[in-house]
Amino acid sequence: FRLTRLAEGYMRDGLLRTGLVTLQTRRRRRLDKKRQADGVSTKAKLHLSDQLRRYPAPERLLATRLGNLIRSYEDAANEELKKAYGKSGEESGGFAPPKVGNGEIQDLLPFASHAIPLRTLHEHDHYRGQLQCMVTLTVVVPLVAIGFVAVASGLVLKIVTAGVGLLLTLGCRAGATSAGEGYGTMLVAIARQYVAGQMMPVASSQGQGADDQAA
Repeated sequence: FRLTRLAEGYMRDGLLRTGLVTLQTRRRRRLDKKRQADGVSTKAKLHLSDQLRRYPAPERLLATRLGNLIRSYEDAANEELKKAYGKSGEESGGFAPPKVGNGEIQDLLPFASHAIPLRTLHEHDHYRGQLQCMVTLTVVVPLVAIGFVAVASGLVLKIVTAGVGLLLTLGCRAGATSAGEGYGTMLVAIARQYVAGQMMPVASSQGQGADDQAA
């Protein structure tokens, strides 16, 4: 879990973090500049907009591309919740979702985990587990490849081993990005389901859990 958080860009303040955030800021700015440039085709603008969608607002940027991808989905889920919090039942179509914690998706998950529809919960857990697995492999695979290269005999075998290790590492990295996309999509889905009243209200669910324990 700590390795996943590190891969998402959650690290101590320092020169490394500052440098990585600066790099992500430049990448985001470069994409935005390309999108707004004159003469860019509609297809290219759509592609650039999709790339920008994977980044949160500039002031919310993290140190890694994976972290920014997940944070962009977290922010989208938070926006879904903010639209509904504070509305009356009549304004929200008969259900006024109670605010949990600071009103963010990560505050909602621990309290609503037993109320999330089973299929959604399974998909959320699947993508989160896959994300952790792919991040771990992205670190372990190159280390193993380096070890094999060190003990391999012959230049050709060393080159082949290094090439295979590189391809596997890139595959794991792509897998981590795909899992992050799936995990983020489920966060938005959970927020929308909660706002739509497709889960039990958190307060009543907690009360039911307490009654079950007392029984």
